[in-house]
Amino acid sequence: MSSLASRESLRGWSNHSIHIVSIQMSSLASRELEVIYRDAFDEREFPFK
Repeated sequence: MSSLASRESLRGWSNHSIHIVSIQMSSLASRELEVIYRDAFDEREFPFK
């Protein structure tokens, strides 16, 4: 029974870690998009950079 309990807690911990990683990935992706849009805007503003 202890192995079953540890397996359940491990599954809950892995789901928690996946949730944290997905939040970090989404914030990183939005930051990357912000940088891409800023670079495109800078190239439009200053074409001879």
